[in-house]
Amino acid sequence: MKSKRVFERNLWNLFAFLILLCEFDTKNQVEIINEFTELLNKLDTIGLLSIIKRLVSTRGTYDTNQRHNKAMAHMNLYEPTPR
Repeated sequence: MKSKRVFERNLWNLFAFLILLCEFDTKNQVEIINEFTELLNKLDTIGLLSIIKRLVSTRGTYDTNQRHNKAMAHMNLYEPTPR
């Protein structure tokens, strides 16, 4: 019983940590999506990551120019940060 509570607490901490790592705009977009409440109830971190990935790779435009948006996201990921 105790290990189940510890496991659920760890899942909650991981879920909250992933949300905290998101930028403000991304966090708001994630919370607006209908699937979010279901993911929150299940503490489904993999589902949360897939939503974040979809939003970041499409830059909120969803399916419009998806190939271009994914390519740009990858280019921005590997671009060196200015010092």
